[in-house]
Amino acid sequence: MRNAVRADALGSLLAANNLGALYADGLGVAKDRAEARRLYEKAAVGGIALAMNNVGWFCESGQGGPQDYAQALLWYEKAAALGNESAMTNIGRLYRTGSGVAKDLVQARQWLERGAAAGDTRAINMLGSMSQAGEGVPIDFVAARHWYEKAAAAGDLNAMRSLGLLYLRGNGVTRDYFDARRWLEKAAAGGNPAAMNALGYIYDEGRGVAIDSVAARRWYEAAAAQGDTMAMRNLGEMCENGRGATRDLAEAQAWYEKAAAAGDKEAAGNLARLRQAMATKN
Repeated sequence: MRNAVRADALGSLLAANNLGALYADGLGVAKDRAEARRLYEKAAVGGIALAMNNVGWFCESGQGGPQDYAQALLWYEKAAALGNESAMTNIGRLYRTGSGVAKDLVQARQWLERGAAAGDTRAINMLGSMSQAGEGVPIDFVAARHWYEKAAAAGDLNAMRSLGLLYLRGNGVTRDYFDARRWLEKAAAGGNPAAMNALGYIYDEGRGVAIDSVAARRWYEAAAAQGDTMAMRNLGEMCENGRGATRDLAEAQAWYEKAAAAGDKEAAGNLARLRQAMATKN
C-alpha cells in the first residue's frame, strides 16, 4: 500500500511538471509563464529532477517571476546531483559566460564534460566551441572537430554547422568544399539559419561550386527570415551591388537597417555609408 501511495504521489508530481510545460509553451492552454513556474516549483520541491532544471531555467531567464541567478544555480545543482544532464550543461554554461557567477572556464569545462559524458549534445557542442576558441585551453581544432563530430552524430544542428565551417576554412582539417557543403546542407535542412547563411556565402563566392548569385540570395533570404543578421547584411550588399537581382539601393538600405537594428555593427557602418552616398547623389 505504501509503495502504491508513493507511486501515486510521484505520478502527481510528474503530471505537475508536464502541465507546467503546457503552460510554458501555450499548448492546449493559454500561455502563462507564471503558472508554469508555479507548477515546475511544485514538482521540483517534490524531488523531480527535470522540474528542478526547469525551475532553474525560469529563475535564470526571469520567466514567470523575478530573475535570480543564485536560485537558478541552486536548482541546477540539485538537478545535476540527481543525474540531470541538461542541468550539468546549464551549470557549465553559467561558469563559461560568468552569468550570475564568477567566470571560471575550468569549472565550466568540468561541468560540460559531465554533461557530455551523460549524453547532452549541447555540452558536447560547447566543448567543441571552447576547444576551437581556446577558452581555458590552447586552441585545438582537432579536439574541436572530435567534439563537433560526436554532437553532429547525435543530431546537433549547431555542431553540423560548425563542422561545415571547419571544412570551409580548413581549420584542423584539409579544406574540403564538398564536405563543407554537405555538413552545412544537413544543418540547413534542420533549420539552422547560420548554416543557411554560410551556404549563401559558398554560392556567392563560388567556393567549390560555380558562382550562383540567385542561389546565394535564396539562402541568404532563408537565413534572414529566421533572424540571421549576417544574412541580412549580405542581402543588403547584394542589393547595393546588383548581385542576383537588379541593383536596388532602397532595398539595400532596408536590409542594412534591419540588421543594424538587431545589433549588427558592420551593417550599421554600411548603412551610414550608403545614406551618405545617397544624400550626396541627391
